[in-house]
Amino acid sequence: MTYKINIDGVQTHQVNDYKQALNIILTSEISDTSTLELYYENTLMFRIKGSLTALDMEIGRATSELQSLAYLVCRLLLEKK
Repeated sequence: MTYKINIDGVQTHQVNDYKQALNIILTSEISDTSTLELYYENTLMFRIKGSLTALDMEIGRATSELQSLAYLVCRLLLEKK
């Protein structure tokens, strides 16, 4: 399993564990104009714009565990702001 994290279209991290991916996302500094994307096995899980006013979720072939991860990340990022 491979998770890739992109910030503003540039891959910044690649990890094999969703907990690592979650930690990276939650500790990333993104500006109000930045876009953060999480891919799982090259399938876009979700895209978050820095302002968190727009959120696109594209789950694709994701399992319920990965869907839960996407929703958890979004909720935690909103709380962080």
